[in-house]
Amino acid sequence: MADAPDLSRFRLSVLSAGLFMALCLIASGVATTIRGNGEFTFYFVVLLGLAVVVALIHLKVNFSAPLMWCLAIWAALHMAGGLVPVPQGWPIHGDQRVLYSWWLWPADGHAFNAAPGGVAGGGWSDMGGWLKYDHVIHAYGFAVTTWACWHGLRASILGSGVRGLGSSQNPRHPKPADNQVADQTPSPGPQTRVKPTLGRLLLCAAAGMGFGALNEVVEFAATLMGPTNVGGYVNTGYDLVANLAGCVIAAAAIYVFDR
Repeated sequence: MADAPDLSRFRLSVLSAGLFMALCLIASGVATTIRGNGEFTFYFVVLLGLAVVVALIHLKVNFSAPLMWCLAIWAALHMAGGLVPVPQGWPIHGDQRVLYSWWLWPADGHAFNAAPGGVAGGGWSDMGGWLKYDHVIHAYGFAVTTWACWHGLRASILGSGVRGLGSSQNPRHPKPADNQVADQTPSPGPQTRVKPTLGRLLLCAAAGMGFGALNEVVEFAATLMGPTNVGGYVNTGYDLVANLAGCVIAAAAIYVFDR
């Protein structure tokens, strides 16, 4: 009975995150329809499919409430990136004045519109600045993806029943005698947890990077369907670097805080 309140709060938090995501999807769907934004109509359909996939995986893995909220916030930030306009005078990249084009840290510390091909000079300022809203969302999103992969890996290991990987039973060992059951039954503690070893976290970070590469494929598909604000080869490189930063940060955080 003592666990019931916690379970109830957990379910309420997950349902709240799901409701928040649903409201964001409805709002973004209405916005893309009104504005006739073909690019984000495509992304809306992709995001709707991903929401269904996340819900199905949650039924198997039982994602934590904080993770579900992080995923919902990512969805909101992503759709806002292509639909929320930025004021005149804010530094942007390209010709679409939306959050995804916004330079949080423009080159030389002044506002300007960099052409899609970038500005002269090379280096980090090749596209007109050092840090865009787009880069932050990429890093955040695939940090969350790495965390979700850790949830999935941990659930898989706990469900495998292999001792030493975090489960309380090992099918390869014979069942203990009746008089040994009390001694062999593990208490809910480190024995029922999966340690975030470097190898496991490397696997999760690599999976996060893989999903990041899949995102670039989706963006490439969008460019084939019509005009977009995706950018070119340099933009893709920046996206991948941001993805890598997010995955590494998430893996490091899991190693430190989930031991």
